Amino acid sequence: MLPVLGWIFGVFLLWRSDVWTMPEKLAGTLLWPGGYLTVGYVLGALLDDAASPSAASGPLPEALVTAAFMAFVLVPLAIAVFLGIRLVQRTSATGAA
Repeated sequence: MLPVLGWIFGVFLLWRSDVWTMPEKLAGTLLWPGGYLTVGYVLGALLDDAASPSAASGPLPEALVTAAFMAFVLVPLAIAVFLGIRLVQRTSATGAA
């Protein structure tokens, strides 16, 4: 419950700020609620389902887990890196002025 409340508070602060542009606010808002704790839970459930004896054989479960990994781990990481770079660029530009 605490990670979800933290995410809601973070989104509130993000949208109240004049520092971020609209695309940056959207990117920050669309980060997964709960961060990597939620991601770990979802991926664990997917891996558990894929490893169960009743799971369909073949490449589909492995492809599904790979797609979930990319969506749940790499996308939020890429957004966080993007926002960090934009913040550094913005603070260095205002510091030089």
